[in-house]
Amino acid sequence: MEIVSQVILVILLILLNAFFAASEYSIVAIRATRVDELVRRGDRLAKLIQQVIANREDFISAVQLGTTIVSLILGRIGEPIFERLFLSFFTFLPKGGIIAAAHFVSVISAFLILTFLSVIIGELIPKTIAIQRAEMVALVLIAPLTLFIKIFRPFIFLFNKIGHRLLLLLGFDTYNHNHLSYTKEELKLLFDQVSSSGIMAKEEFRIVDNVFKLSDKQIKQMMTPRSEILMINVLLPIGKIREKLDPRFSRFPVYKGNVDNIVGFIHVKDIYHLENSQKNEKKLIDTSIIRKIISVPETKKANEVLLDMQKKHVHLAIIYDEFGVMVGLVTLEDIIESLIGEIQDEFDKPILNIKRNADGTYLIDGNVSLEKMQKRFRLPIKGQGYTTLGGLIFGLIGREPRVGDKIWILHKSFEVKSVEGKRIKELILRINGFQNETGKK
Repeated sequence: MEIVSQVILVILLILLNAFFAASEYSIVAIRATRVDELVRRGDRLAKLIQQVIANREDFISAVQLGTTIVSLILGRIGEPIFERLFLSFFTFLPKGGIIAAAHFVSVISAFLILTFLSVIIGELIPKTIAIQRAEMVALVLIAPLTLFIKIFRPFIFLFNKIGHRLLLLLGFDTYNHNHLSYTKEELKLLFDQVSSSGIMAKEEFRIVDNVFKLSDKQIKQMMTPRSEILMINVLLPIGKIREKLDPRFSRFPVYKGNVDNIVGFIHVKDIYHLENSQKNEKKLIDTSIIRKIISVPETKKANEVLLDMQKKHVHLAIIYDEFGVMVGLVTLEDIIESLIGEIQDEFDKPILNIKRNADGTYLIDGNVSLEKMQKRFRLPIKGQGYTTLGGLIFGLIGREPRVGDKIWILHKSFEVKSVEGKRIKELILRINGFQNETGKK
């Protein structure tokens, strides 16, 4: 009867080991955001989990203490149980030989069998269940785990102090890192895995991915180049300004003296408002419609420019090169579009940026983005500071573009079809004897 009770005790100890293993892995695996959500709903058990996570060091020490105690007790009572079981198999030996043989076999058997049971039942199975059902397991086990931590708190405190002292002697930091931190690359990989698993929609992942890319982009990569900007002299009369307005844009930089001295910008709706209430001869400088801008170097990161705009409550930034020459501008809308895609405001007209003709050529708007061209036609070019196809071709031509000008990029020829002032309005793309964007000849 005594041996039966000892076997039951061994089973209970293995289950206790499983309790500590499941507790450890469920607390580590459960999402802190999910715990916070349960706490807001008034779940008391979730509150206990939150407290344990906040004191991660005590929690880990408690689990290790519990596991160690269980292992020591198992080793202490396991060997005598197996020694009694094996005594009957060695009765043919002399009395001294029976005890020696039974002891040797029992030690080996106890080690192998208890190790097998402890690893399978006490570790692997509870660990797997805890990882797969972290929330359920954590909520079930948190109450007894909290009780264990309270009972053994003096020992936990003592062990932590001794551990800290030893770490300091070895030259290690003893700061309690309760919160896991991830590098940007690790977060990218995490979101990529979430997207691949189907938990996050592709469109949502695209936006998140664009947020990470924003800190890698220089602002010049998304600016409207100087050649495509209509700038307004601050001394011009309102009537003259209205005649110059480009219907494709809603914001126009204002300069004083020379075009590199940008003093602000105007919004087209303000001009129309003034047109109705004031004389056309009134100069822009005498009005109050000039809005604030910020000036930034072309090498500044896009995310930093976005923060500057947010702090200073402006919607437009003028971009300068290292020599103080104005090279372009970027609007708040441009940066937001780099995250979520193109936005059409009340002045935008929906256009077909790329249109395939019956003869296999393409009619392309000069304002189509280089990123779009690279994706669709596999252009082997990174933009060289340009953001639109028209701006790139303008730069490659090296002078004011004229209708009929041609530029070759590998097997693709771009012909200027129409111009508007100094801006390339439309181009014709011909792909000669090679694959088009769909992979067909």
